[in-house]
Amino acid sequence: MPIRSSRVRRETRPPEERSGSSSRADRRDRTPPRSSRVHRETHASRSTEWEQLASSPLRPHPAPFVSSASRGQASRRAEWEQRASRPLRPHLARSSRVHRETRPRETTPTSPFAPASTECRRPFPLPSLTSEVTDTLVRREAAPGVTEHPTTPSAVDSHALALYVHIPFCTAKCGYCDFNSYEGLEHLVPEYTPALRREAALWAPAARDFHVRSVFFGGGTPSLTSLDDLAAIIATLREQYEFDADAEWTLEANPTELTREHLAGMRALGINRLSMGVQSMHDDELTLLERLHSPERVVAAVADARAAGFDNMNLDLIFGLIGQPLERWQETLERVIAFEPEHLSCYALTVEPGTSLFYRVQKGLLAEPDPDVAADQYEWTRVRLAEAGYAQYEISNWSKPGRACRHNLTYWRAEPYLGLGAGAHSFFIGRRFANIDAPNRYVEAVNEAFEARAASGTTAMRQIAGGEVPDRDTLLADAMILGLRLIDGIDIAGFRAQWDCDPRTTFADALARHERIGLIASDDRHIRLTDRGLLLANEVFVDLLPEPVADPVPTPD
Repeated sequence: MPIRSSRVRRETRPPEERSGSSSRADRRDRTPPRSSRVHRETHASRSTEWEQLASSPLRPHPAPFVSSASRGQASRRAEWEQRASRPLRPHLARSSRVHRETRPRETTPTSPFAPASTECRRPFPLPSLTSEVTDTLVRREAAPGVTEHPTTPSAVDSHALALYVHIPFCTAKCGYCDFNSYEGLEHLVPEYTPALRREAALWAPAARDFHVRSVFFGGGTPSLTSLDDLAAIIATLREQYEFDADAEWTLEANPTELTREHLAGMRALGINRLSMGVQSMHDDELTLLERLHSPERVVAAVADARAAGFDNMNLDLIFGLIGQPLERWQETLERVIAFEPEHLSCYALTVEPGTSLFYRVQKGLLAEPDPDVAADQYEWTRVRLAEAGYAQYEISNWSKPGRACRHNLTYWRAEPYLGLGAGAHSFFIGRRFANIDAPNRYVEAVNEAFEARAASGTTAMRQIAGGEVPDRDTLLADAMILGLRLIDGIDIAGFRAQWDCDPRTTFADALARHERIGLIASDDRHIRLTDRGLLLANEVFVDLLPEPVADPVPTPD
């Protein structure tokens, strides 16, 4: 279905199709722009090429490394050009294979994964690794160069690490969700938790020179995890890795399944930051999104979380909903501001191929989201949250002073992180790699890796994940794209220290073009997106990518 007339973009081609859970990397044609409020002032100064690129609507998106690790520059650039052609979507990485402040899945109050008793014991017992795990651990030395991190600036701690733990299970899947999440797989939970712990132990030798400063449990629905399973996972992590004393431990949650007992148990286990998927404070909008909670349940869940001792809370919201006028979004945000959360993530709705929402829009059962309205909502949000004392530090994220998400800053600063679990992505020891998506296949791969005691570390890793060693040009582009998502932008001195080059020279042509049309601003210290650039970030991002080259022919290991 063609995207309707839009201030941000006039798109006439149908959305691309997606096969399974694979990345959408096919190049997409774009029509020349028509009348558009956002682009009108810049058209006169653009060449034909940039007039075509100006037809790209707002959809800031994660850096290329979050997509399939097996793709090379040509397909990666094609994916970004495709992303730049999509409607308004200012938000962080939407793939569940890399952590994002996400829209968690909603669940029923009686979780199939909950323990038989919800009584919380203080302190909750933290079991050590079983002999089964320690006896079958694949012992290996760190790979050559494991302590060298070309993505970490010399100006910061080069041995800091973030851990992402993926819990892919859901009671039901939301209509807009295209994450690596699954419903109806409760029977895999008893196998998945031990496999997750084994993978954590498998990677520990490679991370022995690192200290962990943040952990993020994402999904899926991590709050479905029983306290017993959560305790076992946390015990394994603490036993196998070195943690900062003030490490940030975040867990994504949905209002519906949160009970006072479960919240108190999570807090007792050391979870010190909660990220709750609220999305809307209107019943009809929650129904549209196929969420299972009510606004009243949100009020109760926030109160229960505070009572359990959570003093660092993020609330996720979605704006730009189908048929949502500005006033309705304002009502939602005002009610959420009244909760006084320490952090807010506000994302624009995107109709992703392969989702229930996409099917309904394609069949004409629902209208397309209106990018013009979403842009108005985003601009109003920036003003209102500033008035409420929230500092915007990233395209879609706001926080009270000192409460920015430490874990997500790792991604945006192109620093090392290790993803554990089905479909989790990593950027570690100079490689990008992604675990197998399907939970059952992931469990099998982890168990096989442990049984292959004689296998090398690299072989064991590739049984769980595939990987690539990105070239320097790609790493530079990643660092620029991620850094520009931050409101402060690129720190020129830090970039020079990290990469031994000046971004103003390396990306001179692209930066000059976008500065001329008002999307980029720079001074002696920083390069950043302007207010208009925040609305059209992907126009900048696409132009920063290296020229495509043919993907190499894969060779057997």
